[in-house]
Amino acid sequence: MNDKGISVLCIDDEEMIRWTIGDYLEDSGYNVFKAEDGKTGLKMFYKTKPDIILVDLMMPEVDGFEVLSKVKEVSPETPVIVISGTGVIQDVIEAIRRGAWDYLTKPIQDLAVLEHVLNKALEKASLIRENENYRKVLEEKVRERTLALEKTNNQLRANLQETVNALSVMTDKRDPYTAGHQKRVGILALSIAKEMGLPSEKIEAISIASLLHDIGKIYVPAEFLSKPTRLEYEEMEVIKKHSFMGYDILININFP
Repeated sequence: MNDKGISVLCIDDEEMIRWTIGDYLEDSGYNVFKAEDGKTGLKMFYKTKPDIILVDLMMPEVDGFEVLSKVKEVSPETPVIVISGTGVIQDVIEAIRRGAWDYLTKPIQDLAVLEHVLNKALEKASLIRENENYRKVLEEKVRERTLALEKTNNQLRANLQETVNALSVMTDKRDPYTAGHQKRVGILALSIAKEMGLPSEKIEAISIASLLHDIGKIYVPAEFLSKPTRLEYEEMEVIKKHSFMGYDILININFP
């Protein structure tokens, strides 16, 4: 006899059935636990955590239907095969509804059929476990990838914000007479956007764009921006064009 390392819990109130099935399966290399009723069977199930359960339907106190329900509730991945002599189709339907994986009728003329059904259920359970493990591994990889992408995205956003802040400061430095203007515009634009109930992505874009709205001033000669006296007409016309220059600079940038 080769030990298969598979445990079977056989729950049946007929002693002859328990021992016949138990002896056959033990001779085939299975580890068999036996219970004479549903109540004892459930206690043994919780204690031994068998790989598969064979259960009769009609038993005193706790019947097979209740066993099916309890097992399905706490361990739906455990295969349960019903072996019953009722021969009532409604019982078969109810057993399957409560979680039975297969159904055999008593008396079992050839116990090799039972072993075949048992092995088929175990193979199905193994496949389900493999698929579940694969799903968990896949979900973990997706989670890790998502976290990595979020980290990268956050870093890119932080770098973008730092770059925008630097450009805003640079523009302020070129025009000391309006220092802090872009920051004030940014605060005001942000408040208006929030009050309008715009999406967070749109609010972020407005916040960034507002800090750059005067970036066209980098094309204006510094002596025009810092001139302490009244500007000449031509000088004012150059300054007026800074908004168009800013548009040309920012037009191809996809803000968040």
